[in-house]
Amino acid sequence: MTPSACAWSLRWFKEDVDEWFPGVFGIPPLENHNYGFKEIMVGTILAYLAWWVPYIFWWVVQGKHMGWNNGHEYDTIYSWNAGNWPSIWKNWFGYDKDDTKRFLPFLKYMMCHLLMGCVFTVMSWATFKYYYLSCAYISIVLARVSYLGSVRYYKMMTRYYESGMTKKLEKYVRQAKKDNLLMES
Repeated sequence: MTPSACAWSLRWFKEDVDEWFPGVFGIPPLENHNYGFKEIMVGTILAYLAWWVPYIFWWVVQGKHMGWNNGHEYDTIYSWNAGNWPSIWKNWFGYDKDDTKRFLPFLKYMMCHLLMGCVFTVMSWATFKYYYLSCAYISIVLARVSYLGSVRYYKMMTRYYESGMTKKLEKYVRQAKKDNLLMES
């Protein structure tokens, strides 16, 4: 979502972006310049890389030690996504749920993430000259991201929560049976 939203913002709300982030993107005034592929791609991808590069360093230092498979109560977006991939993707990336700390599968995932960011930026560039087409495209991207986020949130608040509660309840029932506190029916 971010590369597309950045390209859309730089195109249609350049003055606001320049006001909020003076001199960061360095895009000349709209009326004096015919924007091309380079102007859109460079600013947008630089903004994306401002997250991408530090995230890789963070994962190498701290993130690879986190995740449900490593005994933590929360998961990184990489291990959650990779753990839910179809088998064909897991095999291609080399993801192993029992060894989530390997760097090469993570790097493949991040390279794919970067490639998809570039693809979405190219789509933003393709809709660059037409406001309504550009808005329709960014709305589709926003709707897709919102849908995927809501699916994950729903799973977190229903299935994962229910699964966690069931495990805790089973533990308490076993302990109660062991202590003869629970009568068999």
